[in-house]
Amino acid sequence: MELKNLRKVYGKTVAVDRVDLEIGKGEFMTLLGPSGCGKTTTLRMIAGLIEPTDGEIRVGGKLLSSPGAKVVPPEKRNMGMVFQSFAVWPHMTVFENVAFPLHNVRMAKDAIRTRVHAALQQVKLAGLEARYPSDLSGGQQQRVALARAMAVEPDVLLFDEPLSNLDAKLREEMRFELKEIQRRIGVTSVYVTHDQAEAMAISDRIVVMSNGRIKQIGKPSEIYDNPRDPFTAEFIGLANLLPGKLTGERTVVVADQQRLEIEGCVAAGAGAEVLLSIRPHHIKIESNREDSAKSNRLIGIVEKAAYLGDRVDYRVMIGERVLRVQTEPGEFHAEGTKVALLLPPDKISVISALLQ
Repeated sequence: MELKNLRKVYGKTVAVDRVDLEIGKGEFMTLLGPSGCGKTTTLRMIAGLIEPTDGEIRVGGKLLSSPGAKVVPPEKRNMGMVFQSFAVWPHMTVFENVAFPLHNVRMAKDAIRTRVHAALQQVKLAGLEARYPSDLSGGQQQRVALARAMAVEPDVLLFDEPLSNLDAKLREEMRFELKEIQRRIGVTSVYVTHDQAEAMAISDRIVVMSNGRIKQIGKPSEIYDNPRDPFTAEFIGLANLLPGKLTGERTVVVADQQRLEIEGCVAAGAGAEVLLSIRPHHIKIESNREDSAKSNRLIGIVEKAAYLGDRVDYRVMIGERVLRVQTEPGEFHAEGTKVALLLPPDKISVISALLQ
């Protein structure tokens, strides 16, 4: 799939702003961002439910939408869509729900029966064909919706926050089931969510969006370990953002003129302002020992300390900035204690633009 210069404008509001994206065959791509970032609008333009203001959409080389060209309607795009609501008909059995789109394309009864049974087998609902949605759990109803989308043997599966109506435990279980099914059938999938953990668990690649634009695209590990901008760093998990100035290729002066060594070179000269990002659990904390020879030590004061059982959550004041630190239970540092924070150079990401 290819999205080129895709744009959607409502009056003076730009919902999607010049999105360029390529999705590989069989890839599980997730559009991730807060409410109003443009992810669902993008998904609905792919589905053909919303007509783009500008830009092109192609699947398998076939043009589906382009300025001045005839738009391919949703029913002719060979896509399956799973919505946030289960969207199953309560007066129909499981079999009838899954078979519905196949009847619409006038498929032979024998072929419909084969397709429906195969789809229900894939989502582990075989044997429940005669049940009604009221007899099913929330997770089972969502699997019915998935089976219905799969029964048409689509080129692309689209998911619009399909797990958000499930309870937390079931949502976690369904993440793995969805990914397992997608890998097994090998269909190209585009998934929309605002849940960072969900995106990290199921995606081959993640597209982070904000204000209608793509901020970063990459594998979950790339997005998490090497965010390229402040929004991505803070939206994906917890992150400390620490501004500073370069004094050399690999040295940054931060709060209270303390120095940090970083890995890799920054494409900027001495004196350039940069923003450093580091995850709370990558920082080590110890009682301040002035004679310590360890590098990358920042001296600060513990402002808050919370014991949470499996970890201790600290807020440490470094100059006028607070850093969040999470450690395993061990030596406890009480509030008001002077401590040293150790920041491993290989865990520090360098963002060249300061937070706006």
